[in-house]
Amino acid sequence: MRAFKQPPSVKFNRYTICFSVLVLALVASVALRIYLMSSWQDNDFKFFSHYIYKMRNDAFGDIMSTHFTKLSTAYLYLLYPLTVLETPLLYPFKCMIALFDYLSAFWCFLIIRLRFTRPSLMPLLAATLVAFAPVSPMVSSVWGQLDGVYTSFLFGSVYFLMHCHSPQAGKHDGLWAMLMFSLAFCFKLQSILIIPALCFFIACGTLRVRYAIIPVAVYVLIQLPRFLVGYPVGNLFTGYVEQVNTFYGIAVDAPNMYLLLQKYTTQEWRMAADNFGTYTGHILCLLALWAGSRVKYMKLSSAFVLLTCTLSLLLATYVITRMHARYFYPADLISIAMAFYFPRLWYVPLIANLAGALSYLPRFMMHEYMFIPLHWLAILVLIAIVVIARQWIILYKRLYASDKSDALR
Repeated sequence: MRAFKQPPSVKFNRYTICFSVLVLALVASVALRIYLMSSWQDNDFKFFSHYIYKMRNDAFGDIMSTHFTKLSTAYLYLLYPLTVLETPLLYPFKCMIALFDYLSAFWCFLIIRLRFTRPSLMPLLAATLVAFAPVSPMVSSVWGQLDGVYTSFLFGSVYFLMHCHSPQAGKHDGLWAMLMFSLAFCFKLQSILIIPALCFFIACGTLRVRYAIIPVAVYVLIQLPRFLVGYPVGNLFTGYVEQVNTFYGIAVDAPNMYLLLQKYTTQEWRMAADNFGTYTGHILCLLALWAGSRVKYMKLSSAFVLLTCTLSLLLATYVITRMHARYFYPADLISIAMAFYFPRLWYVPLIANLAGALSYLPRFMMHEYMFIPLHWLAILVLIAIVVIARQWIILYKRLYASDKSDALR
């Protein structure tokens, strides 16, 4: 009689259990977003719905040839597929935005994977934390804002910048980094907050100088269809200027250095603050060019690249005027990836995400209740910037010292 063979036993080791838990957590983050989508609506969603209905009722050429919204052309392309839906727009619109949250989580997965040569759960853990970061579902699923779209492309730009200095570096990583930044810029002006970091990498040789023309070329290509259907040429290149001019406050719930000056509402104060912010932004770019030129063609570490991008996003948002609370969103998420390269700075993403999430509450609760006053959040963000800047200076000094020692040999 043939003996019955028992099926092989499945051994669940620690790695398999942790992997399963993280995958279930990602699935839970999807369920959380779907649950939150109907929790809150504001006038911004009504505006988006109005734009979509208008594009649905008019021909594509007719709608693209008129100046009916301050949204960028890239956003209009993104919203246009929703015009074919006859269902209510709330869930399709917010689901489309939430997809870019997971694109950011995917880039974070790749960024952390650069650090490990052996299989590890850390990349999946980082992606899960990005998906579960409180600012992420608050912006996309609750608020229904489009900031997650350009943030995902900034994440991609950071990844390719880091890949330039990894053992698996490709020939065109710098080109891909600038292409990702260009797409982010086409979606939203606030992507320029990473420009100080890009200036540093151009000066140190990571990015070629000729790559600086890529954002202009991509922006022109994005605008070309609207130009062909008769959209005024002048409006094609002044849309972002118009957006800035319609921003009346020097800060809107943004935990930056101008929060304490919001009580000074005179035109003279606003002009002085705008001039100071503009000059400070230019000075940051010039300092980045100078610092990068001192370590030209040096081999940078991926950790240093990530730290530079995080510092640029946080510092520029802190010192430039006309910032909204949401404009800290890219720095909030990228700081999570930074903590995996600098475990001693684990509290920095906690501070960033806490400040970001709490600064959104005035919008949701109509300033009726705040756990922590906004000016205290601005102080917490400043502490995080000082900590990151100190770590950056330490690494930069080591890099510059190694460059000088190599030159003396």
